[in-house]
Amino acid sequence: MRTLHTSFRVSNLAASLDFYTALGYEQLGRVDLGANASLTMLKFPGEEVVTLELVHRPEDGPVDIGTGFSHIPVQVEDLAATLGQLSEARLRLGPVERTSEASCSACRTRRVSSDRRVRIIASSEVCGWNR
Repeated sequence: MRTLHTSFRVSNLAASLDFYTALGYEQLGRVDLGANASLTMLKFPGEEVVTLELVHRPEDGPVDIGTGFSHIPVQVEDLAATLGQLSEARLRLGPVERTSEASCSACRTRRVSSDRRVRIIASSEVCGWNR
């Protein structure tokens, strides 16, 4: 058994695509569901399969994320270069943070804010959870 991908409902597909492509995701395809609804499949260039699906159903009304969502962790080769690219794309970067005192010292990350939060982690800082 394995996880195939994560699927998010989005209110504004164009803004969501702008955000995720600025992070480095590429669009693999889109499925038209009718009634202005669609599924958009995304992945990072180094990934073999779709890892993120954006579900756009405008007829269902705006999406309320609520308090149940924390973040998407994304590993990068060069943290400083990636943060520079995200800043150039005008994405709002949060301060360096550590998730908790129980976390390993490698889990110092930056949050990128949008309708979803993304935690950017340098590949040299991967802790035991992601090996």
